[in-house]
Amino acid sequence: MICTLPLISALSNLGEHTEIDVLTNSYVSPILSKIAHIRRVFHYQKLKHGGPNKLRICIQSVRSYFSVRAVFYDYIICFSSRDLALSLLLRGKNRITYVKAARGLIGSFRVTKVPWHAESHEVIRAWSLGGPLGLNVDSPPMKTPQLAPFYPKASSGTLSDRIAIQLSARKIGQRWPTEKYLELISRLSASGYAISVLWAPGSGSNRFHPGDDDKARYLASRINSPKVNFVRTLELASLLAELQRCQFIISPDGGAAHIAAALDLRSVILFGNSDPAHWAPWNDGNIILTGAAGRVDTISVESVLRGFEAVSGGVISLPGSLQSTVS
Repeated sequence: MICTLPLISALSNLGEHTEIDVLTNSYVSPILSKIAHIRRVFHYQKLKHGGPNKLRICIQSVRSYFSVRAVFYDYIICFSSRDLALSLLLRGKNRITYVKAARGLIGSFRVTKVPWHAESHEVIRAWSLGGPLGLNVDSPPMKTPQLAPFYPKASSGTLSDRIAIQLSARKIGQRWPTEKYLELISRLSASGYAISVLWAPGSGSNRFHPGDDDKARYLASRINSPKVNFVRTLELASLLAELQRCQFIISPDGGAAHIAAALDLRSVILFGNSDPAHWAPWNDGNIILTGAAGRVDTISVESVLRGFEAVSGGVISLPGSLQSTVS
């Protein structure tokens, strides 16, 4: 979602009468509803996020479909083959998607296809879909924090001292060990930093939507510091609200890291089996740490602390060279 915002922002400036609607899931929609250059946000709910009431979710999704279908669009931009299939049921003059998403499409539909560049950053891929509408796709978008104008920093006298530490990662290879989080949080709080510990709520055994309640509970039982605040982010809006209080984030690659970048936080991001060339946060001055053999758990606490030393302007001083890449 965050990686599409530079495209959406640029499209909103194409002409005086340009109007942009977005269809997204219900988890994301509250954030997008505050972005001024988006006219309307339609949403659906994923079954895995809805608990036992599947019938209610299906009814809401059908209502959203008819709401979108009531509008006739000049262009419908589709980011996947699934998006494109849905768009064929909507009212639109033209559709724009990647070549790979349109494979096997019935030829009678009007679809403009743009190249798919597997090696490109996700922001650049999304940006390329604006080419048929007049965007200069040879000039990449600036690394501007897209959410910051609509979500200003919370007023706090200790804002510059607060670090967000995100525990959760969907992929197993992206999950940093609990004991390393314990050492990291303990050492940073002992250095005087206020810390917001964030995680996806729920049980780790939930195969549809795993959470880290058990990990957070264990850390809370071992850390007794007024500097450390454990924040169970039940929805994306509460995650964003807590990030607004912070100046930095330390996190595995994932949605929280991208939201933090869009809020203009400085970041230390841990990569395992995902590619930073494709998924690094779209802002400047971050530290990217890549684990050996595609595993985040090989990254040491010392490396993370030295990374934080770099993004925080040398406030923490540790021996040894910084084994990371500044982006």
